[in-house]
Amino acid sequence: AQAMAGVQAVAITPAQAAQAAHAADAATGCSSNDGATALELDICGEITTVSDCDGTISDGFGPYANSLDCGLRLEGFIGSTYTLTFEEFETEQGNDFLSVYDGDSDQAPRLAQLSGKAIPTPIVSTGRAMFLRFTSNDNAAAVGFRATFHCAGTLVEYE
Repeated sequence: AQAMAGVQAVAITPAQAAQAAHAADAATGCSSNDGATALELDICGEITTVSDCDGTISDGFGPYANSLDCGLRLEGFIGSTYTLTFEEFETEQGNDFLSVYDGDSDQAPRLAQLSGKAIPTPIVSTGRAMFLRFTSNDNAAAVGFRATFHCAGTLVEYE
C-alpha cells in the first residue's frame, strides 16, 4: 500500500498517512468515527512536540493542578497551518492562562492569551507551527480546557 505505480517514492509520516486515509474516506463518502485511535494529548504530559494533523489537547481529566507551566508544540508539514478549536474552556480569570503562539516556541508572536469562562473562537496559525503554553497560579484551579487541532494546506516539496 506504500508504493504506487508511476509515482516517485516520498517518505510519509504517520500523520500524513492518516490524513490520506481520511481524505480517501471523504472522497468515497465514507465517514468514520475512530475516537479510540484519535490522538489525545495532555498539555502537561510527556509528549511535548507533535507532528500529527488531527487530535485533541486538554489539561487532563478533572480540575487542573496548581502552579503549572506546561508547553506543547504542534509542528506540521511544510506548507501547512493549524487550527485550534475549543470544545470547553474554564480557567481562573486573570490568573490561569492558555497562551497560543504563532511559531514553535513562546518566543513567537502571541496569537491569544486566554483566561476565564468564555469559549474562545478558533485560532489559526500563519505557518506550520503553533505553540501552546498553559500556566496556573498556586490556588483556585478550575475545570480547564479541551481543544481539537487540525492542520490543512498543500505539502511543499523541494526537489
